[in-house]
Amino acid sequence: MYQRYSPLKTPVLAFAPSRALTTQPYKWARLVAAGFIACSLQSVYAQTTDSAAPSTTAQQSSVKNWGAGAVEVFLKAELLAQDGDYEQAARLLLPMAIYLNQTELFERVARWAGQAKQAGLMVQTARSWELSDPQSEKAKDILLYFLVLDRLEKLGPLRASGKPDQARETLLLAYGARNRIRNADLAFALAEQLEDDYQPDAAVTVFKQAQTLAKTEAQKQWANAKHLSLLAKQGDANSLTELLSLQKQTLATKNIALIQQTTSLSMAVLRDLKRAEQALALAQHLPADEVVYETALCLEAMGQTDKAENLLRSALKQQPKAAHLLNALGYGLVDRNASAAELAEGAALLKSALAVAPNSAAILDSMGWAHFRQKDYASAQPLLQKAYDLKRDPEVAAHLGELLFTIGKVDEARKIWTQGLSLEPKHTVLNSTIKRLGVTGLSAAVGVKP
Repeated sequence: MYQRYSPLKTPVLAFAPSRALTTQPYKWARLVAAGFIACSLQSVYAQTTDSAAPSTTAQQSSVKNWGAGAVEVFLKAELLAQDGDYEQAARLLLPMAIYLNQTELFERVARWAGQAKQAGLMVQTARSWELSDPQSEKAKDILLYFLVLDRLEKLGPLRASGKPDQARETLLLAYGARNRIRNADLAFALAEQLEDDYQPDAAVTVFKQAQTLAKTEAQKQWANAKHLSLLAKQGDANSLTELLSLQKQTLATKNIALIQQTTSLSMAVLRDLKRAEQALALAQHLPADEVVYETALCLEAMGQTDKAENLLRSALKQQPKAAHLLNALGYGLVDRNASAAELAEGAALLKSALAVAPNSAAILDSMGWAHFRQKDYASAQPLLQKAYDLKRDPEVAAHLGELLFTIGKVDEARKIWTQGLSLEPKHTVLNSTIKRLGVTGLSAAVGVKP
């Protein structure tokens, strides 16, 4: 299937890594400041009563190791962090934070755990903070942040290992905590995962939440554009009008990234709504490397396949390893009633695309579909199944279902098609496939509601 650009990649971690330490003066200034903090912590340590002693043997051992040398331990952790070893820095400082119950220390450890991208350590830090200070709202917010983030980061590995149902359950657990999210980046990350999982109502709810939490005007506009796009794709004419109006408004902001992202999103929505000519008129606002691809998709949707093919061939001369261009041309060749020569060329292009992006659901689907068109069903099935595991998409469901139907696994095909219909009941490719094969009696399951 054709790939669609993801218009915006919002940061997942709120605790973004601090800027690189490029000069020794800056590094030593940090250490001097850390030294003052450590001295004050040593004073706090000296006043700590036995009642504050760590509860576990491991924590007692760690505290014993640093004992009255709080300054030394703190500075060592700071040096580790400045050298980029955030995980060891966090693990070294966590026992001290627990023992002294110091908010500033917990914040440092939480930031380093986030920078290390160690989900288990993040959750451990936040849980320890909340246990040490049950009244701290900040500790509770950070614990929730890390728990939701941990679940979101598990989605990719679960899908890649062929556990899409478990991935969806994990996503829904994260969605269940939405009302307590206080961080715009986390709300964006959750909303995008819900959108990718074809849960539009839930995604709309969280994108609205992200709009409320957003700190900048650009973030607010982007969250608004995303929620309007989902409503527009469901047939809400007013939302489409608002989205296109918002796209025009962004032109006056001079924010190049926002303009391009909103334009690409608007074009994708218009193509989905069979308004490719209107989408094509917006292409002028895209960067050069996106114009060709988006224009080709519009021309393909308008039935001008020769023009689309020529445009992609020309672009590939300049970018011969661009996976999205290889996929677009290859899929176009194999999806049409192509000759044996065109099928072979398309399959070769898709093989090259797969070498560049081996875990792309769109490219795996295209490659599987090429094998299906060549009647190589044994090669097609694992590719289409992997694509469907990675991304529950109605077009992939159409392809996988048709393969299963063709090889006599009718019940399995019906199950896949039913799942596809639950994702998008009016999906053109899926419905045309079911109708062409004369299958009746399918009904969509109910999706997640906010």
